[in-house]
Amino acid sequence: MLFTSLHFAILLVITILAVKLAPARWRRWILLLASWAFYAGWEPKWLLLLWISTGVDYVAGRLLERDDGERTRRAVLAASLVVNLGILFAFKYWDFALALVGLGDWASVADRQSFHVYGDVPPGLSFYTFQTLSYTIDVYRRRQKAVRDPVDFALYVAFFPQLVAGPILRASEFFPQLDAPPPPSAARTWAAIELFGIGLFKKVVVADNLGRLVDPIYADPAHASGVALAIGALLFWGQVYADFSGYSTMARGLGKLFGVDLPRNFDYPLLATGPLEYRRSWHMTMSTWFRDYVFHPLGGARAGPWRAALNIGIVWTLFGLWHGAGFTFAAWGLYNGVIQAITREYYRRFGAPRDFWGKPVAGWALNLSFVVPSAVVFRCASLADAGVAYQRIFTLADGGPLPVVGALALVGLGAVHLWAKLRYDENRLASLGWPARAAILVAFTWIVVLFGAESRPFVYFQF
Repeated sequence: MLFTSLHFAILLVITILAVKLAPARWRRWILLLASWAFYAGWEPKWLLLLWISTGVDYVAGRLLERDDGERTRRAVLAASLVVNLGILFAFKYWDFALALVGLGDWASVADRQSFHVYGDVPPGLSFYTFQTLSYTIDVYRRRQKAVRDPVDFALYVAFFPQLVAGPILRASEFFPQLDAPPPPSAARTWAAIELFGIGLFKKVVVADNLGRLVDPIYADPAHASGVALAIGALLFWGQVYADFSGYSTMARGLGKLFGVDLPRNFDYPLLATGPLEYRRSWHMTMSTWFRDYVFHPLGGARAGPWRAALNIGIVWTLFGLWHGAGFTFAAWGLYNGVIQAITREYYRRFGAPRDFWGKPVAGWALNLSFVVPSAVVFRCASLADAGVAYQRIFTLADGGPLPVVGALALVGLGAVHLWAKLRYDENRLASLGWPARAAILVAFTWIVVLFGAESRPFVYFQF
C-alpha cells in the first residue's frame, strides 16, 4: 500500500478519526490494527512473518530480562538471531546462494530480479528485522528494559509510517513517546502536513521524473555515451536520494500526526564535502545500526589501523549485501568500504586538510568523483554491465543523445538542496497565518498534480 495511493488515504483518514473519537485507552490498539492493515495491503500472507518476528522477540526480551545465567541469556539471544536472520536469508538470499554454488538455476534467479533484488521479498523485511534485533540485543546488553505489554511491542515492530522503509527506530526512542505522547496542537498538525507534503514532492515530482530520465540510459549501457552514463549516474544518485528521503520525510510527517517523532534519516548528503561526511549524512539510522551492532562488536577501530580497515570493509560489504543478494551490491559495498577506510586512515595520519578559499567546493567535487563509480555499479543489472559503463565513461565514448534535460534537472536539484540547507527550517508553515498556509497548500497540490510523474514503488521497499 503506497503512501501515494487512494487506499492509503482512506486508511489514514479512518485511523485519524478513530484515534480522535475513541477513548485514549484504545489508541494503541487502533494504531496496531491500522499498521497490520497497511502491511496486509501489500500481501496478506506476509503478515505471518511479521507476527513471527514480533512473537519471537517479545518472548526473547522477557526471557533475557530474567537472571537465568549468562549461558541461558546467550542461548535466548542466539535463538532470536537465528529465527530473524534465518527468515531474512530464506526470502532474500536462499535462491541466490543455491545458484552461486551451482545448485540452482542461475538464469531463473536472474529473471526474477526487481532492481537487482532476487526472489519474492516481503516489503520492508530487512527494516523491521533489524529493528527487532536491535531491541533484543539492547535487552541482552541490559541497555533496554524488556517490554511487558505485547500490544506495545507489536506496535513498535509494525508502526506503519516507518514499517517498510524506515527510519529504523530504537526501542529507547519509541516507547517513551508511546507512554507520554505530546498533546495535540495546531502547530504539530501543520508541521506534520508540511513534512508529508515535502516528502510527497520529493517522491512524485523529483524522484519519479528523474527515474524516467535514468532508465533509458542504463537500459542499454553499451549504446549510451560516456557523458550520458556519468550524468545518468548522478541523476540516479539524485533519484535515490529524493525517493528515499521523500519516504523518510513522509514517514516523519505521519508519525507526528500520531504523537511519535521519528529520527531524521538524511542530513543534506548531496552537499557532502568528503566520504566521511557523506556516510554520516546518508541513511543515518542504518549507519548507526551497523556501527552499534556490527562494527563495534568486531572491535571497531580499537585494534589498530589494519584491523579497523578490515572491520570497515566487512561492515560495508554487509551493508551492500543488505540491499540485495547480488554481486553488484557486494561490489558497491566493498568499493565504499575501501574509500571509507582510506579516508579515515588519511585523516588519522595527516589530519583534516587545511582551510582555504574554495575548500567546500573542492571537497564536494572530490566527493562526486567517488559517488559516480559507486552509483554506476549500484544501478547496473550486472558487473558486466557496470564494466561496460565504466569503460565508456572513462574513454568518453560516443553514443546516444546527451540527457540535457537531465543535466539541467541535476543543477536544479543541487540548487534547491543548497537553499534548503542554508535557509529552510521545519515547522515553517506553523509560523504563518491560515490564509498563507491555505494558499501554499493549494499551490503545492497543483504542482504535484501538474508535474508529478506516474507513481512508482519506493526504491527501498524492495530492500
